[in-house]
Amino acid sequence: MKSGGKNSVQSWNNTTIREGWILCTEEWQSLSKQKKKKHNTQVKDRHGKLLTEEEEVKCRWKEYNEELYDGSGKLLHAGQSLEVEEDVEDDDKGPAVLYSEFEKALEELKNKKVPGPDSIPAELLKALGSAGKRELFEICNEIYIR
Repeated sequence: MKSGGKNSVQSWNNTTIREGWILCTEEWQSLSKQKKKKHNTQVKDRHGKLLTEEEEVKCRWKEYNEELYDGSGKLLHAGQSLEVEEDVEDDDKGPAVLYSEFEKALEELKNKKVPGPDSIPAELLKALGSAGKRELFEICNEIYIR
């Protein structure tokens, strides 16, 4: 690569990211055309009986959530409480995300899964170089701190 300063590096990074995105998108499209496996939908009811039918499982999840919350979204059980973040002192908040935690989380992302609302597949995030991972880490930390 020619020595052209920051613009050359940025151009190289943009090209590399674009090429990585194209490769991941092509692989994702081919994977999404493959036959999908049926997910395990086994859940136990409150008495320990195994539920295997999809409708029974849905009903159990509904029951479970109704047991946790009242109709207005407030927790029902004594001793459970949610704090409003603005009411918590900065010193009482958790520490910022460590880079080692971030790297471990990236490594543990499962491949060949449907991407979230951002439409970014795990394979693309894993394929980022060190500069891309560092930038993503900074973004995640900024979101966490706010």
